[in-house]
Amino acid sequence: MEGQVIHEIGHAIGFYHEQSRSDRNNFVTINYNNIQPGRERNYQTYTEDGDPGFDLGVFDFNSIMLYSSSDFAISANNPVMLRLDGSWIFGQRVGLSLGDVETYNYMYNPAITAVVKYTKTRDDYDWNSGSSAVEGHSTVFFYTDASRTTPLTLASPLRITARDLSTNTYYYGTVPAGVSSFYLGETWEYQVYDFGNLTYYSAGGGWMERGVGYNFQFEQL
Repeated sequence: MEGQVIHEIGHAIGFYHEQSRSDRNNFVTINYNNIQPGRERNYQTYTEDGDPGFDLGVFDFNSIMLYSSSDFAISANNPVMLRLDGSWIFGQRVGLSLGDVETYNYMYNPAITAVVKYTKTRDDYDWNSGSSAVEGHSTVFFYTDASRTTPLTLASPLRITARDLSTNTYYYGTVPAGVSSFYLGETWEYQVYDFGNLTYYSAGGGWMERGVGYNFQFEQL
């Protein structure tokens, strides 16, 4: 019972089922014909669901988020999920595995600090109308600590959350391993007011946002 509660808390803080990893077919096989009707989603990958996610480390057969072979099977004698060697999987509900703890720390206690350093190239403001025009460019630097004392070269690719300022929509990108910084691009924002009423607004470029796997800070130069 306690292990099942931990499993559900895992979902509450953002954990997927372990069999929902995008690379799970490299470790297990799924018999879709033996899944109870309506329970198919429990065996879909997060990419099949269209959800954002990440695969940290290798597939964790000890994860508290992993199902047993017969979970939601139409016939308990006919497994839904097996290891690639054909052996059964017995999902544990005792406590967090080392991989679960690593995932938690990656999400909530990340070792990477990403700092967006923004340099303005234009900053015009009309005190009479309140209209403004701001332009600049941004570069992201990585550090091993929140105090930004030790620069970091990424040892593995880092997935970042970004926002398209022209559409105000979020998207995800991947920074490759081996870099300590990258150029995010130019950004701009124009606001035109007429007697206190906003008559024109435009913004463009990309902007990094808070995400999973890194702390986030902003610095205006």
